[in-house]
Amino acid sequence: MAANAADYFKKASNGVRPVPTTLSAIHSTGGTTLTCVALTGWATTTGVSFCVYTTDTNGNKVAGTQTDWSGVVSGST
Repeated sequence: MAANAADYFKKASNGVRPVPTTLSAIHSTGGTTLTCVALTGWATTTGVSFCVYTTDTNGNKVAGTQTDWSGVVSGST
C-alpha cells in the first residue's frame, strides 16, 4: 500500500533520526507541494506529520507562524 497523508499509523522515521530541514522554494498559497533542502531520515512508507514556521534573521521561530501538516515524502528533497 502506498504512503498516504491520512494514514492512521505513521512512522516517526525510516530508522534514523529525521534531520530538521528548510524549504528550498517558496510555498505558494493553496500549493500542495513543499520542496525541502534534505529529507534524510524522513519516513517514505507512511504519511508524515510535520510543522512549518517562519524564522527571524537569528534563526528564532516567529510567534504565530506555525502551521501543522500531514503529508507524504516523495523524494529526498
